[in-house]
Amino acid sequence: MAYSMADLIILNIRLITQQIKDRFGIYKSRRTFFLLILGITIIFYLLSKWMPHRSNYTNVHYNKCLQTKLEQFSSDVADMNIIINHEPIQFGEIVSLPFTGNGYIGLSLSTQSHIQLIFDPGTSFISSSYSPIIQISSKIWEDSSATIIQMNHGLVRRLQCFQISEVHSAYVTHTLYAHRYRSSLIIQEIDIINPSDQTLDLDFQQKTQTSGNDIKQLDIQELQIDSTKDTYLMTTYQIITRQHNSSICVILTKKIILSTHIKPNSQNKQIILTVIKYSPSIPDDLLRNQTYRKQWQKTLEKQAKDDLSEALSISFKELLKEHIDTWSLIWQSGFSISHSLAPSVMNGDVINRTIYYVLCSTPSPLYELNLDETKKNELNQSLFQIDGCFESHSTL
Repeated sequence: MAYSMADLIILNIRLITQQIKDRFGIYKSRRTFFLLILGITIIFYLLSKWMPHRSNYTNVHYNKCLQTKLEQFSSDVADMNIIINHEPIQFGEIVSLPFTGNGYIGLSLSTQSHIQLIFDPGTSFISSSYSPIIQISSKIWEDSSATIIQMNHGLVRRLQCFQISEVHSAYVTHTLYAHRYRSSLIIQEIDIINPSDQTLDLDFQQKTQTSGNDIKQLDIQELQIDSTKDTYLMTTYQIITRQHNSSICVILTKKIILSTHIKPNSQNKQIILTVIKYSPSIPDDLLRNQTYRKQWQKTLEKQAKDDLSEALSISFKELLKEHIDTWSLIWQSGFSISHSLAPSVMNGDVINRTIYYVLCSTPSPLYELNLDETKKNELNQSLFQIDGCFESHSTL
């Protein structure tokens, strides 16, 4: 059959078109398959981020729980970096106050303790009669505990173990520190892990305030800071500091829940920030002037809210790192851990404990936030005036 030139052209066009369709169909099929796989991968990735992970927490027998948890500090014990006190105290342990401070404020890890205001390292602490410390207890489960003072980090911890059954226990780590870099800030971190197959019910108790003749409440209000959903309680006091003198003190702290329920094989973490701002000691005659007193109150309340807002803008991990880094600089600036355990003398453990409490009660303005350059130069120059500085322990 003879084809004309026009027929040949049309035939070639049809062949080329068919080849294009065949190839495009294969390409389209491959592209669709690739996009499908990519879409499924993205969905699974997002689900893995959004869905809660079920971790398998290690169960520890109750009789071994506390000792097992303390083993993580064994190297620090050998290096005399920490002090451990069981509750009740065990043979050979020296009772030590689980105290933390930064030279401006201090607090011990006890519900009987109140925030202490440090006006001058050479004078007695002034009690605020306020305690943000949370005591964790259970009406059902037996518990055992121990406190730890990490002297080289400026941290105080309480380890608690709760007996859930014959073979299961839950454990709580309560960490407390007066922030060394942010002098108005106290941080509590409560980490509860329940590896058992039962729900753990715990009560949170907080004895915030006790009444007294030397303290007067001026104001109390609930508020929210920035975009957080947590409620904070801001209380303003007038506290007697010495005869005919008082201080205006503002305490801003997170309002806590009264109880918590930790599901089987799960974890619950609570972080409580407390900010304390207070005025210097002011003659009572001046504070009787309502305008003058309210001006101090307004200034301190704003400072407290600003300090808390700034702390909330930083991750809790970074806040802890700031504190430890600053404390380590202070600890290494003139003192080091003593390993002496010679008989019949003042040994290294006593020396280190003394140094720790002195540092908790002494400000270190050279390492504090918002230090201007002029003040920094003045402080650096004062370091060359070494008369009266600590040289050594007279009994060693």
